[in-house]
Amino acid sequence: MLTGEEFLVGVVLVGLVMGLVAAAIVVLVKRSRSTSSAGPSIAALELEEVRREATDIRQRADAEAAEIRRQAEALADHAAHAREEADLEIRAIKDELRELRLDLERRENRLAEREEVGVSSSVLPA
Repeated sequence: MLTGEEFLVGVVLVGLVMGLVAAAIVVLVKRSRSTSSAGPSIAALELEEVRREATDIRQRADAEAAEIRRQAEALADHAAHAREEADLEIRAIKDELRELRLDLERRENRLAEREEVGVSSSVLPA
């Protein structure tokens, strides 16, 4: 599960890719307008070059997004593992606390019994 920050990074990367593709298209349109008098072969070559640039940009963005996703998943797995360990530790501490409370209660009961025995033996006539 991705956190809000990881999701935001993904959205930003997608926005960057879209912006770069849009910029490549703008460059293509400007070049085609300026070179339309130069002939269709130059425009076709420039169009192919812009397409290659857009493909390269998209591939780099996809690779970066995949790396960010991999890192986010690794961090999420690590966090889940740490949370499981913490839960186990909490359960162990609660169990130990429960045992200590029971032990304290038994000791208090024994002391109360001893005091009752001591008080009743001092009250009895000799």
